[in-house]
Order: sequence, then C-alpha cells, then structure tokens
Amino acid sequence: MQRLFALLLFASFSFSAIALQEQGSDATTASITDDLTVFIHTGPSRNYRIIGTIQAGQPITVLQRDGDPQFIQMTDNEGQTGWVEAQYVSNTPSIRAQLPALEEQVGELQERLSSLQQQYQRVRSEKNALEQQNQRMAGELETALQSNITLQSELDNADNTAMIEWFTRGGIVAVVCILLGILLTYLPKKRRREDQWM
Repeated sequence: MQRLFALLLFASFSFSAIALQEQGSDATTASITDDLTVFIHTGPSRNYRIIGTIQAGQPITVLQRDGDPQFIQMTDNEGQTGWVEAQYVSNTPSIRAQLPALEEQVGELQERLSSLQQQYQRVRSEKNALEQQNQRMAGELETALQSNITLQSELDNADNTAMIEWFTRGGIVAVVCILLGILLTYLPKKRRREDQWM
C-alpha cells in the first residue's frame, strides 16, 4: 500500500514537473491584491488542502488557470507552488511595488511645484514693478499733456498779441503817412526860376 501511494505521489510530481516545463513559456507575472492574506491550496478548489499563505502585494508567476470558481496555479518568490483564487490576483503591480515609484513621482512633482511657485512669485513681482512703472509713466504723460495744453495756450496768446502789435504798428504808420500827406499839401511850393523871369 505504501509503495502504491509513493508511486502515485511520484507520478503526480512528475506530471506536475512536465506540466510546469510545458507551461514555462506561458507563465506570466502578477501579484496578490493588497490588504489581505491568501491561502495556497494543493489544487484548483477550496476543497484541496491548504499548504501555506501568501501576503498581499507579493509578486507571483502565473502558471495556469483552472477550477470553478476560477483558480490560478502560481509560484511565489520563495519557490512555493500552489493554487490561489483568481479574484485575489491582479495583473497590475501591487501598491507596495508601486510605492517607491510613486514616492519618486511625488518628489519630482513637489520639486516642479516649488519651481513653479518661485516662477509665480518672480512673475508677480515683475508684474507689480511694471504696474508701478506704468502708473509713473501715466503720471508723466498727464503732466506732459497739461504742459502741452499750457504751451499751446501761451502760443495762441502770443500769436494774438503779435497780430495786435502788427495791426497797431500798421495803423500808426498809416496815420503818420496820412498826416504827412496832409501836411505836404499845405506846405508852400517853391516857385520855379522860369516863373520869376516872366
């Protein structure tokens, strides 16, 4: 009886080894989902004996799928081979495996955020400086416009004054000429010498 049991055990391990060799090329990598401990069974059902456990997030190599509910034959990173329920297996890396990469991404994002905050502060200070410069230039422009209006008014007044002066001088010259003309008409004329001989 013991020989028969040993022979059957040897045959089952031989078939398992042959199956593993044939399915070695089909093996895929997966991991146990987070926040649980999964029992490892000797076959594709809960009715098979439990031979161990595997912690959440541990990477496994999927060998084959079988049973109802669906079970997966796998090998863990310690070389333990058995069957686990497929619902506890995920094709994406576990959070534990992703954590270092996520922490690195968070660090990079924090550095980028710090750089963007510094750029924002620099742009904000430049904006404030430009607003102050704009206000100063607007004040200077207002002063220049007022000065221009004042100068234009003075120029218009100077033109009017010059026109009045020209008209006044022209009038004086005209009056003087008229008076001279009148005076010249009343001055006695010299007689010609010819008139004296006659």
